[in-house]
Amino acid sequence: MTRRRPAVLGLFACWPCLASSLAGQTTGTLEGGASYVDYDGFLPSAAFYLVPSVQFQRPGLSLGGRASWVVFESGNSVLQANAAGGWLHPVGGSLRAELSGSAGLSVYTAADRYGHVLLRGRMHVVGRRAGGWLGGVTGRSFLGGDSDTPVEIALGGWTVREALTLSGSATRTWFNEFVYLDVEASAALQLSGFEVRYRGGFRTWASNVDEGLYGELLVHVPVSRRLAAELSGGTYLSNPVRGILGASYASLGVRLSTSSRRRAPAVEVEEALVRAYGEAPEAARPVVARLEVEREAAETVRLVVHAGGAARVEITGDFTDWVPLTLQRMDEEVFEITLPIPLGVHRLNVRLDGGEWIVPRGMRAEQDEFGGVVGVLVIS
Repeated sequence: MTRRRPAVLGLFACWPCLASSLAGQTTGTLEGGASYVDYDGFLPSAAFYLVPSVQFQRPGLSLGGRASWVVFESGNSVLQANAAGGWLHPVGGSLRAELSGSAGLSVYTAADRYGHVLLRGRMHVVGRRAGGWLGGVTGRSFLGGDSDTPVEIALGGWTVREALTLSGSATRTWFNEFVYLDVEASAALQLSGFEVRYRGGFRTWASNVDEGLYGELLVHVPVSRRLAAELSGGTYLSNPVRGILGASYASLGVRLSTSSRRRAPAVEVEEALVRAYGEAPEAARPVVARLEVEREAAETVRLVVHAGGAARVEITGDFTDWVPLTLQRMDEEVFEITLPIPLGVHRLNVRLDGGEWIVPRGMRAEQDEFGGVVGVLVIS
């Protein structure tokens, strides 16, 4: 197994989130910084890392790729590349079927190359504020010229309460001579762009692999609309299936993104597992949208759209970085969404059943810089 870029290669992906809008959305990020890491069986070392990534999202589909280049104080370096894709589809009622896959390759100086090609299937049961899933993973993992077939069976669940998201999972793994059970819990809190994430758990029922407690903490502090500082640290255990060595680490870096979108976990989870994957609406008769605004906290606003006859309602604005978000249907005429929106003057539009973007009834309309018409929203 090869060394792993410390702290930044997706350890905090605590829940699958695949898509965000009807239109495809491509987002790129560039991360860089320094780490101090103590790998199992190696001397502690400082390292510098650079990680570009790109992700394309649309309803029910997500594609992404990430590469990393890490240079250790010894002068040795590690190159890693990963690609992944996922598809989520409603199968009736509150059930959603997910099919996803990933492939990765890691090269550390003169060591054997490590790689994997994995396929995952899961069935989700989703609700408005909570859900659960059951699934499995298999494929091929290799080190040098040796390869074997891993098997993982996992179950988990999540719940959302305002800006706090909680999730948990249990995963049983069989791979070559390695057998173990990981039980994990995750929490994420996001307030006005400031975000704290924790992931921890324990490994037990293990053979030929390390076991015990582990935990990691990440703090995300926005500097500007597209630049943020990130501080992370903790301990993680080895993952033989994906070629990850266990380590303790501390990292400090910056993250530059092409999108300034930072949404509350409640919006992300519900949109990914409930809203964005509803059945495609049939052609509907013209309807009229009316917007109501209800403040719930200092910078948290509930947007309620009345649109009798509509099957799907979306909203976009400067407070979403013009990324369309799908509203939750409350009854035959009412759709709503809760978002962090700062005080001030904002611009927005609404779309019904995939039609044209319009200004909700009762709002003042003005022309934007592209010659279109947008509604003016004042949050005071």
